[in-house]
Amino acid sequence: MSAPPPVESLEDVRARHAQRFWGASADAADAACWLPSLILTHGLLATLVFAKSRGGASRAVMLEVCRFLCEPERAVLPSPSGKQESDDELDPYIRLLTDGPDATSLRLRRATAEAVAYLVALRHLAPKTP
Repeated sequence: MSAPPPVESLEDVRARHAQRFWGASADAADAACWLPSLILTHGLLATLVFAKSRGGASRAVMLEVCRFLCEPERAVLPSPSGKQESDDELDPYIRLLTDGPDATSLRLRRATAEAVAYLVALRHLAPKTP
């Protein structure tokens, strides 16, 4: 009889996703450092809108956070239903938090807490810059 596979902790899941992100995008380390404080100061929605308007590394990091929140392993948010023609890539995720009967304050609080936790994992595993 074989032993059951080890259960991954939330930290393990976050770390695995963060390592995958940094493998593909190593230039966003600076944004990963200051985005958690921006979320705690202004909120997740305001940070998403800021990242959308600013673009660049902050947008890439917040897009990764949103994708993580929709991963089946975490399922903090459902998968976005679809991108409209004029949408930015972040717009479907913003709609998940603002539109419809499921866009509750509880969903926003859970998404905010998990977004900050994931950003901390991203920051800890970010490539070191000289």
